[in-house]
Amino acid sequence: MKLDRKDLKRINRQTIFQYIRSREHQVVSCMQISKDTKISLPTVLKHVDYFEQLNILKGIGAQEVSGAGRKPMLLEFVPDAFFTLGVSFDGKYLECACVNLNYEVVHSQRVILNGSMDDLLSQAIPAQLERFIAEFAIPRKKIIGMGLALPTSVDTNQYRTTTPSPLLGWDVDYDLKTPLDQLSHQFGCPVFIENDVNAAAIGEFKERQLTSGDDLVYITLGTGIGSGIVLNGHVRRGKQFAAGEIANLVFGDVFSQMGAPAEAMLTPQHLLTQFQYNVYDAHGQDQRTRIRVADYIARHLAVIIMNMESVLNVNYFVLGGFVIEQLKPEVLEFLLEYLAGCGFDHLNITPGNSPFASSKGVGSLASDRALDSIFTRDDCD
Repeated sequence: MKLDRKDLKRINRQTIFQYIRSREHQVVSCMQISKDTKISLPTVLKHVDYFEQLNILKGIGAQEVSGAGRKPMLLEFVPDAFFTLGVSFDGKYLECACVNLNYEVVHSQRVILNGSMDDLLSQAIPAQLERFIAEFAIPRKKIIGMGLALPTSVDTNQYRTTTPSPLLGWDVDYDLKTPLDQLSHQFGCPVFIENDVNAAAIGEFKERQLTSGDDLVYITLGTGIGSGIVLNGHVRRGKQFAAGEIANLVFGDVFSQMGAPAEAMLTPQHLLTQFQYNVYDAHGQDQRTRIRVADYIARHLAVIIMNMESVLNVNYFVLGGFVIEQLKPEVLEFLLEYLAGCGFDHLNITPGNSPFASSKGVGSLASDRALDSIFTRDDCD
């Protein structure tokens, strides 16, 4: 297929941008860019000039080289040239993160929000974002996109939920186009949506500085259980945007009604009923009961992970959610023992690294989407 001029411009800009951003110190010369990317020097110079006008690159002087001749000028990547806002709501807490072009969270905040989802989208969330921007003095002209993560399956193309969401007060599929358009108008940037667990998977993926050759599965255990799947650097959403819905995995014989889905077996309510262990308030609870609960969780997680690994064959499994946080040392110890006993001791299983994984992830996704428009703009032609 023959590429037109606009396609070539986008590809060259993206290649140059990614090349500079991936350098160890993010400093390079135009000559080096041309040599390593195989893009002609005149084309490199034109696109570098474009990035300099946007303040994504800045000159920092001549490179010290031996011998006579003109010394090449060095360019440095400026990750704070633009920002995106990552916004994640889990039904109780709203996370806000300001993410730069290196996918780094430069400002973050978590607050409690209550009310109907309709009211939150139209009033409370925009108001909190205004406070967040003002408190951290984030320049509005530098905000190029916003990502909103919600605890429900969402069609990221049609901007609507794909299943009922009782946690959010939506008993039927919900069209998010109007409230997202209002957010976009108020903050002057495009707004994208994502499932919160998918967003957390991307956040952990970026936190580890993984690349397009890596895979990661993020499993969260909190009010419910879910997973986000990243394959070759891309979120696997599925045909119905329901990939990773491990809450529906069944333990036991479902056909004889002797089985139960994972969500029923691992909810805080089930742990309270079976063990009299309150994961919401574990202070002062019996240590022996704590060990029994951690062992119970680990046995079920081990089965889930072994099944997922057998199908996906991934590099990393990351565990998150407030239940895991509360029982982390014991659950990990038991989990690794169960996996090793079944021949799965090669897996890389770690707790989450990012305290704002979901908002960081959806902010990173928004950054990638917003950069597409920068790569295709007609400036400086």
